[in-house]
Amino acid sequence: MFLNKEFKLHINTEEYLLKYAKKYSILYVDDDESYREIMKDILSMFFDNVMMAKDGVEALELYKEFTPKIVITDINMPQMNGLELIEEIQKLNFEVSFIILTGFIENAHLLKALELGINKYLIKPLDKEVFFERLYESIFDLEFINQFEVMQEEKELLNLVLELSPVFTVLEKDGKIKYINNSFLNFLGYESYEECIAVNENLYTFIKNEMSNVVYQDYEEYKRDALSFEENDKKVYIKDKNNTLKVFQLTNKFYPNTNTLISVFTDINNIDKNNRELKKLSEIDTLTNLYNKYKFNSYFNEIYKGFQNKQYSDVSLVMINIDNLTEINNLYGNHVGDKVIRSVANFIKLKLNKEDFLARCGGEAFVIIFKNMNLETAFKRADMLRLSVNRQYKSKFTCSFGVTIFRRDDNEDNILFRVNDAILKAKKGGKNLVIVSV
Repeated sequence: MFLNKEFKLHINTEEYLLKYAKKYSILYVDDDESYREIMKDILSMFFDNVMMAKDGVEALELYKEFTPKIVITDINMPQMNGLELIEEIQKLNFEVSFIILTGFIENAHLLKALELGINKYLIKPLDKEVFFERLYESIFDLEFINQFEVMQEEKELLNLVLELSPVFTVLEKDGKIKYINNSFLNFLGYESYEECIAVNENLYTFIKNEMSNVVYQDYEEYKRDALSFEENDKKVYIKDKNNTLKVFQLTNKFYPNTNTLISVFTDINNIDKNNRELKKLSEIDTLTNLYNKYKFNSYFNEIYKGFQNKQYSDVSLVMINIDNLTEINNLYGNHVGDKVIRSVANFIKLKLNKEDFLARCGGEAFVIIFKNMNLETAFKRADMLRLSVNRQYKSKFTCSFGVTIFRRDDNEDNILFRVNDAILKAKKGGKNLVIVSV
């Protein structure tokens, strides 16, 4: 048994433990008091939170209270042995890293440990290199699990953003469609990926060549054409579900090692382009196609005057703010944040009636004006929108809501102050809330 802290580890192992062990808590269980004292000093070199227990019963109580990520336990102990302790802890949490400590390994103990999925052993007297190798393995396993969970969350969010994107995206491998996003499926008139590929396994059957305006004969012909403009966008034509020909800008990227082609289609139809551009400049937000802040200010003034002239019985104002958009921008870039803004805007618009006014008033904020709607009904509508957003995006991101109502003694600045104050309170209160300010 090593008894002091003057030992030298292999530099990589030492650096790894010093870097990563502090974030985890560790529980050491041994009925030998001298071992406990020595091990506490040694483990405290690497772990900030070291717990000691003299038997399985005491250890189980400590685990329930503090839930350490690593447990080192002797096998032979009074009241509750180490294997019984491991079995009880695994009923509570199966992601704990265990190391078995014993003077000898019996076949019965070995079989039971294998049943519990434990493969890390330390034999007394301890060999310091083996001991720290086992610690390294435990920390490495925990770090891998943490990184995998983060990667999975990021992957799910990116997949969600891709599905919500209005840009058509297709992935082909070996000439067969392997992925096609929801926007493209909707455009083509299919309910699902499976329904689409049952009719057309290949992307080229949807596309007409710009010059000849004929269908591609096979995948190889399409791929040769795609590769010829891989570095430059090209126009192609696709018929929508109403059999109307639409023009798109097509960008391709081919990966020869896996014979994979990624195609991205951007709508560039210019129907009444001048009028639409003029409208966008004057009152339409270019990112979301909602009314912009200029249009909101104009409409707000108009409705305020109508309310003061008793043209409307009630007018309610709702402000919506996407939660945690800054974090999404920092993680994935502003282009992903823009996709989230655009998707939320379109989703909210679908939930409103024709007479309801919706505008983007900057950043991740939107406003709704409800005419002839009292405060109680406006609150209910806002809360229904909040819940709908949660369901639609599976709580990957949420929205905060502020609600107020026009008063006869109000001026316009007071109304806007109240709704902004409600949003601030919703954010400070934990987000994903509807707050009323009157």
